[in-house]
Amino acid sequence: MKKYLFGNFFVIGGLLFFSCSEKEQDIVKAKSITEVISSNPEFSTLYSIIQYADMSDTLSVGTFTMFAPSNTALEKVKISGTSEITKIPKDSVKKFIKQHLISKKIVYSELSTGQLLSISKQKLTVTKDSDNNDILVNSNRVVTKDVNASNGILQVIDSVLVKIK
Repeated sequence: MKKYLFGNFFVIGGLLFFSCSEKEQDIVKAKSITEVISSNPEFSTLYSIIQYADMSDTLSVGTFTMFAPSNTALEKVKISGTSEITKIPKDSVKKFIKQHLISKKIVYSELSTGQLLSISKQKLTVTKDSDNNDILVNSNRVVTKDVNASNGILQVIDSVLVKIK
């Protein structure tokens, strides 16, 4: 009887050990900023802008906070699809994206009044709405906070920080 119990102990222990080990292909990896944007239909226009500006790879490495305008935010400045985007010079579109990026990860609770510098060296002004303490960036409200990515974070804003010129 002791042999039987002792043998079962090793069999069960072995099964637990081997069944709990994870294979690399089984581990779910966090998505990069580019992958988060490309997989969310609310950012389809922003994703088209990123692709047109050839910045998909840039937004997949490095650490960033992106003040990400949704489709609704982009529609406010009459950008709702690829046809409008491709009429704009690529350098202007690239500058537009860079003006929405900070070169470090900043969670919503760490955003404080003052100025931030985008990766294009554009000053962004952070204020608080006195009525409800919402954070505003260049007078644009952060409407969705802390969308995490493997290489940073997205703060979704209700309009664009600057217009594409």
